Amino acid sequence: MHQEERIMVLQMLQEGKISVDDATKLLETLDSGKHHCDKKSHDIEDKIKKLSKCVDSIAKDLGGQVGNAYKNIEPKFKKSMQCVFQKTADVMHDLSKKLSDTSDKLDDDNSNN
Repeated sequence: MHQEERIMVLQMLQEGKISVDDATKLLETLDSGKHHCDKKSHDIEDKIKKLSKCVDSIAKDLGGQVGNAYKNIEPKFKKSMQCVFQKTADVMHDLSKKLSDTSDKLDDDNSNN
C-alpha cells in the first residue's frame, strides 16, 4: 500500500501539482507512518511472546501442582480401595457361610421328616 502512495506522490511532483518540499514531507510522513505501524506490530509481537511465556509458566506450575496432588492422593486412594475390597470379601464370606448353614439346616429338616 505504501508503495502505491509513494508512486502517487512522485507522479504529482512530476506533474507539477506539488513542490519538492511538499513531496519530501509527504514521503517522510508515509515512511514515519510505516515505521509507526511496524513499531506497533513489533510491540504486539512482544506482548504476545510475553503472554505466551506467562501461559507456559502457569501451565508448568499447574502441572506440578496436579502431579503433587496425585502423589498425595494415590496412597490414600489405594488404602481406601483395599479397605473396600476387604469389606466386600468379608460380606461375601459371611453370606456364603449363612447360605451354607441354611442349606445344611434344610437338609437336616428334610431328613428328619
